[in-house]
Amino acid sequence: MKNGIIHYRNTSKSLYVIKLDDGDYTVFECVGNREFSIGHIVTGDLDIFGLKDIKNITTNKWVYVLIQSVKLDETTAMEKANLR
Repeated sequence: MKNGIIHYRNTSKSLYVIKLDDGDYTVFECVGNREFSIGHIVTGDLDIFGLKDIKNITTNKWVYVLIQSVKLDETTAMEKANLR
């Protein structure tokens, strides 16, 4: 399990960027009903592609997401969150 913080959100596309504790970035789409806010702390299999539940530690809620891109640098993650 990896930990990270919500670094950016594109609410028009439900895409989010997580900055992982190891410095990598992950892009995911929220397919559940709950929203994330910038600064929320999350945990789960954040560096593995696919559909999964991750935990929003800040709100203490599990959320179903689609991890779309992993092991990115910040610039690439931001581009992917804005272009999809």
